Amino acid sequence: MKRTLIIGREEDSCCKLVQERLSLLGKETLFLREDRLFPGMDFHWKLDGLRQEGKVEYEGVKIDFEDFDGALARFYGVPISAERYSEKDGKYISAEWNALALAWMSAMPCRVINRVKPELWYKSVLNIPSLRAMLPGVQLKTPRTMISTDFKESLSFYERCCGRIVYSVLTQGSDYPIENKKDFERLSGLSGTLPVQLVETISGERKDIFVVGSGTLTDSAEDENASGDISNISRECIGIAQSLGLNFCRISLTVDSQGDAWFTGLDRMPHFFWLSPCLQAKIAEALADELVSNEKEYAG
Repeated sequence: MKRTLIIGREEDSCCKLVQERLSLLGKETLFLREDRLFPGMDFHWKLDGLRQEGKVEYEGVKIDFEDFDGALARFYGVPISAERYSEKDGKYISAEWNALALAWMSAMPCRVINRVKPELWYKSVLNIPSLRAMLPGVQLKTPRTMISTDFKESLSFYERCCGRIVYSVLTQGSDYPIENKKDFERLSGLSGTLPVQLVETISGERKDIFVVGSGTLTDSAEDENASGDISNISRECIGIAQSLGLNFCRISLTVDSQGDAWFTGLDRMPHFFWLSPCLQAKIAEALADELVSNEKEYAG
């Protein structure tokens, strides 16, 4: 009997909930717990031109790659404990595992959530400049953004936005509000050293849209029953995810008083811990259903 592969961490409720849902659907799974892989996992992968074959053995289960009918990829690239990571070979082991797992998921002949394109391999979060660079034709509005190492240019941008900006870390999804001139002046220490990303603040309601396959989920019952603007926003989000090759992601938006949606960020591996139990369950159910759907399309 074919199995569904899950790669992630045991404390990740997404992995656990999807595994439970798959079990209810009568599906066998193999859960590779990323922080408990080495030593203990045997992995064999043979490449011969366009042909590839391999097998993985973990906790007494041995299975050929071709016997997986779906995969949920929720790995972070660190297959060892925090203590081992700080040791001499810890970072090397993690780098090798991450590269192997990314390549393995890209080559799997079955449905994979998410089968990440190479340009997203080391970019789990997309900010506004990244989205515009990768998808220049995106229809969602984006706040004005500036990246600069010049404090005077940054000050000019701050004034053009009437002091309504946030400082965003370039490589992460962290935002720090700039509430007054004193807050802004603290950034001067980075001038000429690190690039500073400043993003205009849009007044409105924050919405997190979770795209799963060709559908969307939110934590608002109102959105599920709405038509018109929300439906249009959902279609835009689905289009963005599909263009990036993602069948699961979170798109963060701000919806202003006119009903216009402004893109503020995308996370291709969203955390579950801050979501309501109801939304966690709905997303897990949708992910499991996505994994078992259209299996014939990936057969062979």
